[in-house]
Parts: sequence; C-alpha cells; structure tokens
Amino acid sequence: MKHHSIKETCKVLSVPRSTYYEHQQNHVSPQAKRRKTLSQSIKRIYFNSRRIYGHLKF
Repeated sequence: MKHHSIKETCKVLSVPRSTYYEHQQNHVSPQAKRRKTLSQSIKRIYFNSRRIYGHLKF
C-alpha cells in the first residue's frame, strides 16, 4: 500500500493543506467519544451514590 504525502493528496483534491490540518485538529475518534461517555456515566453513578466507592462493610 503506497502512502501519499499530505501535500500531494491536497493538490489532487484541490484542497488547501490548512483545511486538512484543521479537520485533523477537530476530529474526535469514535474511541475517544466512547471513553468520554463512559467517564461521564461513571462520574454520575459515583456522585449519585453519595461518593461511595466499592463494597459497603457492615
């Protein structure tokens, strides 16, 4: 598989390189989205349980 430079690719697509870099900077991966959602869920559960973590001992 041949990899093309960003410069070549943008030239073929008639897109400025700045547009490519702007898109790369603003792109959020699906994995990052899942991690953020999971983190928010964990924090919500933690605070809803009066900040108690782990098993309660009697």
